[in-house]
Amino acid sequence: MDVHDGPEYARRRAFTGSPIFLGDRWLYDRIEIDEQTIDCEQSTVGLELEFGERLPALRLPRLTLLSAIDKATDCILGFQLALTPDPQQDDLLALLKQCMSRFPERKITTSGLELPAGAGFPGSDSSLPLPLPREIAFDNAWIHQAYSVESFITKELGATVSFGRPQSPTVRNSIEISFNRINQHLSHRIASTTGSHVTDPKRESAQNRKGVPMMPLSSFEEALYITLAEANNRPRAHLGSATPLEALRHQSEQVYITDVDDDRRSEWNPFLETREVRVHDLSAPKRRPYINFEYLRYKGPGLLTVTGWRPSVQVRFDRRDIRQLEAFSLDGQSLGTLHCPSTWKSHSHGLSDLPPITKPITA
Repeated sequence: MDVHDGPEYARRRAFTGSPIFLGDRWLYDRIEIDEQTIDCEQSTVGLELEFGERLPALRLPRLTLLSAIDKATDCILGFQLALTPDPQQDDLLALLKQCMSRFPERKITTSGLELPAGAGFPGSDSSLPLPLPREIAFDNAWIHQAYSVESFITKELGATVSFGRPQSPTVRNSIEISFNRINQHLSHRIASTTGSHVTDPKRESAQNRKGVPMMPLSSFEEALYITLAEANNRPRAHLGSATPLEALRHQSEQVYITDVDDDRRSEWNPFLETREVRVHDLSAPKRRPYINFEYLRYKGPGLLTVTGWRPSVQVRFDRRDIRQLEAFSLDGQSLGTLHCPSTWKSHSHGLSDLPPITKPITA
């Protein structure tokens, strides 16, 4: 008896294989999103983050590439680079915002790099429709299950969030194939790094390990942008020798798609959140009332109008910058702006910046 004929093999294939292609799947019916680590640790051709002329460049050990692709047309919708090996929900929200918005073509400043003719992404071509997906497919990473991500997709976009089966990357085969193409042109393990093992030919020597990186991060981003733009303009056999952008344009002309106007899209902000908080010190005449938000006291004149026992207000804020909050009463009346302490106003900071800032430093 062939081992491939047994029930265990059939069950494993059913739970890890790619879903059956549906003939009625059109553009933006399913968008797949995933991440991949870019290893450039201790590399002579690695990446450096520049801080200007007064400070030396910082060598980056690892980055994370987040990318989104349309399943029906194999068209890459956008990408986002996180400067850490463990991306956060803000990085994923930035990718979603990029995919759903218009953006101009990137200006290439690195010598030797050149953009392909025409638009590289749907968002940079005003004649192509922007995504309003029916389903967005993820794996089971923690950032994909964040409330801010699910809330934006389900409430604002009206789409379904689909989580893959554990340890089954082939269920999202389109995004995995896309990462494979990137690795062929712009490897996720850059040459002359620490390598995969002690005899790996990519492993650099001890002398080269002390050298300064040769590629700025901005140049790598431009090379990555060109690589993905060329992938969107390369003919594919499974698309009838059409490019992904041509297939997307053709499908947009053949079928009715759901869309919203630009004014509605401009109001979409995946970083915008609302939270209900209590107001303190209303009964103390010599103290101004305040709210506790992320372990800081926020104050504003609008809190003086709040009344009641154990009063609460709604605050609306942008996750990327929480130096000030918009306050509203529970019945929706505006209470103005609340400000954080003066010692926190000098630099922009978001929710993801507070844990490393406030974490105690241990020797």
